This record gives sequence, structure tokens and C-alpha cells, in this order.
Amino acid sequence: MKMNIPKDTDVLKQIFSENLNRLMGKKNKSIPDVSADLDIPYTTVVSWARGEKYPRMDKVQALADYFHVSKSELIEDQKEKPAISKDDELNEYLEELRNRPEKRMFFSLTKDATKEEVETAVRIVDAFMKSRGMMPPDDD
Repeated sequence: MKMNIPKDTDVLKQIFSENLNRLMGKKNKSIPDVSADLDIPYTTVVSWARGEKYPRMDKVQALADYFHVSKSELIEDQKEKPAISKDDELNEYLEELRNRPEKRMFFSLTKDATKEEVETAVRIVDAFMKSRGMMPPDDD
């Protein structure tokens, strides 16, 4: 799968800034929270949030882990990804599934599904995979 990463560094900084700010808002985190929680200087996080600087990949990974998202959610333009559903809770759940390769098949099945229907389908597939010894180790 080809990643949608522009080459222009100013564009990269802006995309990262937008994604960082979106995730901070979504997770109800402030710049001081991120700085303190990840032991990153406040001024560094401010420069990322303003689009003035771009973090090293180890910091991108730390932020991805912190927000429980893939690195691509921080470095790729997210404006091109339309919501799968009008249900925000379902979209959040599906986004979690999107980051698990063994669960990506659910995207073609979820157009008109409710969150409960998707959760039921995930449990059924997990049980099947477990019975066949195909389950990957838990992330927890």
C-alpha cells in the first residue's frame, strides 16, 4: 500500500501539526499534557503543534503510542479519509480496527452496520481464529 506522504517539508510540518492538534482535541489532551506525559520539552511540542518543526521518527512513534494510533495518522494527510459512518462512536471503534491488520476486512462490511453489529462480528471472527490457532498475541 502506497503511503500518501508529500515531499515538501513545509507541507509535512503542516499535516503533522493538523493531525497532532486533531488528536489532542479528540483525546482531550493539551500541549502541557503531551509534554509532561512524554517527557518532551514544552517548546518542542508547541513547535510541532504550530507547524514550525517536524519531529524525529522516534518521537512520531512515541506520539502514536500515546494516542493509540498508527504513525500514519500523524504523518499522512487525514482530510482525504471520509468517515465510514455518521456514528462517531462507531467511527472511533472502526479506526481502532483499521490499525489492526487482521481486522481490516471489516471495512468492506460496515457501510450500514451499527457499532454493536461490528463488535459482534469481531467477536465471532476472533473466536474462529482462536479455535484455529490463528490469533496474534494480544496488544494489551
